Amino acid sequence: MLYTVAHKVGRSMLYTVAHRVGRSMLYTVAHRVGRSMLYTVAHRVGRSMLYTVEHRVGRSMLYTVAHRVCLSMLYTVAHRVGRSMLYTVAHRVCLSMLYTVAHRVGRSMLYTVAHRVCLSMLYTVAHTVGQSMLYTVAHRVGRSMLYTVAHRLGQSMLYTVAHRVGRSMLYTVAHRVGRSMLYTVAQRVGRSMLYTVAHRVGRSMLYTVAHRVGWSMLYTVAHRVGRSMLYTVAHRVGWSKLYTVAHKVGRSMLYTVAHSVGRSMLYTVAHRVGRSMLYTVAHRVGRSMLYIVAHRSRGNKLDMLSATSLRRNSTPPEFCPVPVLQLINQWEETLNPDPLAQEPTHPKVTRARSHGASWKTAGRCPMQNGDEWVPPSAPSRCTWKAGRPLSDSPHHYQKKALSKELKISSSILSLVGETPLVRVTKIEKAFGLQCELLAKCEFFNPGGSVKDRPSLRMVEEAERRGIMKPGDTIIEPTSGNTGIGLALIAAVKGYRCIIVMPKAMSQEKVDILRGLGAEVVRTPTNLLEDPECHIRVAERLRREIPNSHILDQYRNPGNPLSHYDTTAEELLLQCGGKIDMFVAGSGTGGTITGNGRKLKEKCPGCRIIGVDPEGSIVALPPELNKGGLQKFIVEGIGHDYIPTVLDRSVVDQWCKVSDKDSFLMARRMIREEGILCGGSSGTAMAAAVRAAQSLKKGQRCVVILPDSVRNYMSRFLSDAWMEEMGYL
Repeated sequence: MLYTVAHKVGRSMLYTVAHRVGRSMLYTVAHRVGRSMLYTVAHRVGRSMLYTVEHRVGRSMLYTVAHRVCLSMLYTVAHRVGRSMLYTVAHRVCLSMLYTVAHRVGRSMLYTVAHRVCLSMLYTVAHTVGQSMLYTVAHRVGRSMLYTVAHRLGQSMLYTVAHRVGRSMLYTVAHRVGRSMLYTVAQRVGRSMLYTVAHRVGRSMLYTVAHRVGWSMLYTVAHRVGRSMLYTVAHRVGWSKLYTVAHKVGRSMLYTVAHSVGRSMLYTVAHRVGRSMLYTVAHRVGRSMLYIVAHRSRGNKLDMLSATSLRRNSTPPEFCPVPVLQLINQWEETLNPDPLAQEPTHPKVTRARSHGASWKTAGRCPMQNGDEWVPPSAPSRCTWKAGRPLSDSPHHYQKKALSKELKISSSILSLVGETPLVRVTKIEKAFGLQCELLAKCEFFNPGGSVKDRPSLRMVEEAERRGIMKPGDTIIEPTSGNTGIGLALIAAVKGYRCIIVMPKAMSQEKVDILRGLGAEVVRTPTNLLEDPECHIRVAERLRREIPNSHILDQYRNPGNPLSHYDTTAEELLLQCGGKIDMFVAGSGTGGTITGNGRKLKEKCPGCRIIGVDPEGSIVALPPELNKGGLQKFIVEGIGHDYIPTVLDRSVVDQWCKVSDKDSFLMARRMIREEGILCGGSSGTAMAAAVRAAQSLKKGQRCVVILPDSVRNYMSRFLSDAWMEEMGYL
């Protein structure tokens, strides 16, 4: 008999099931999980006892379930932290018992099926974290085990299938069809779809992954031919079959052609990615493999070719580009010169020696200077020698006036501040601005961002007041840049540093922080009302760790004062006291508050423009924040609350900017101006070109560029990422 009782959890209720199977008794005591309550279950199965122990530590929940199964002990620990739940299910099945526990958590379903086959044990743990779903399904097929784990994280879907075939384990997503296995995993990550198809043909396994990235579809099919495995994108080539698949990726086309010639296989893959062309030709001739990769970029020019293993006298396929064959022949002639050309007296060798080349380098090559090749090892013709008078020096000097005194710095911290101010001429002209558009490049600070200034100010002020000393622990909740600044300072001064950062922030920031020796704690959210947000987690850590301090950039007056005393003064000096408009994004609010107050004092006519991403609620009037609080991607600016240090009274006008406009402007700054700025810099510049339309000739607009592209290499700088997000 199997009795199942459904679980309903509402927002915080979990009711559990009691099962009675065969002669053994399984008693389950319902668990109710409020915001911090867990009531434990004790199960007795057969003659063995199952004991569950529950521990509650601090405000977070630590639940330990210790199971004793027959003579072996299985201890599973399930932790609940904040509002997220981690449930662990451990099953022991004697002679083929299947116990299924179905939990409903919140509005989602958590299904865990654990199968035991023969004498081996299979334990499946299904975890649900925060508002995400984790679906675990384990299937038993024949004597092999097929385990499917489908994870839903956040608003995206991730389905994973694990297959066990024979003694080996195959993890895919999947279904069993007839005697062969067809496993399909559909993963949806963010707004994109990822479909995986794995085929099993004969005794071998062929797994193909078909991915859909962004709004486009990419399907990949791999086929097994003979006893060897042939993986081709979207083709099966039997004894002479030709399949052509045309894939559309974004707005571009991906065409793949696979050809079978006799017993050898000729596979040609031509990919068109974005607006550029990527052609890949892979040839298999006899037992040797030849891979020719020809990349075609804009202008229809071949950028790269690697084909040295092509048989020199083999007949090329009809579709092989003629320029490719010419380059192959030239390279092979270089690598395998004519026997006559190897003689020391041969004309080719004589010419080569005249240029300092060895006889082995004689011959033609794609890199030519007239009719003769000049190797990179040719002797230098420079006549410079030490001790000769400067009047005889062949060097041409181009003197440049030094902008400031160059000296040895006692510490990297002494280089914080004094960042350059650059005129943005191409963007200025492209948007038809009459005024002068200037960018303050704050990523020239040692830590790579504007946050180095408040970080140093807050640490030095705490040391001056005797609050903190080297050896103590600095804890800071941050979106990343303040954390990098503090980690850099901690490394120099000898502090332990713990940075608490939302998971949404880029991996590059995490890597930099760890490189600086900081400990990084990731939180599932940055929403202030959530007890698991980075600010609240940081406070819990401060209470638990002795001699630890939160400098608290959101409330610390040293944040805006660092800009009031340094950044604004630098701008006034660089601009000769003439600034008509100042544009900056608002994260903690320190940058716009400190600079805004100083500029209002020294340049009363200067208009202060605050920049807020769409989805944030910082801007005024409230009508600008249409739609209320929503998810946005740009990092470092925007909030669901108003930070203490933000003085919105100094802001004359607020501008809202979308993620798409932010990233496109940042990419444009990089491409057209050569300014390697970050995403929030694009937000500020996008707002500036709008607001500066009101300025006249002779007036000046200054924009703060907070950080560089270093922190976002895998994000908006990537065409694939931009296409996936729907921005390209």
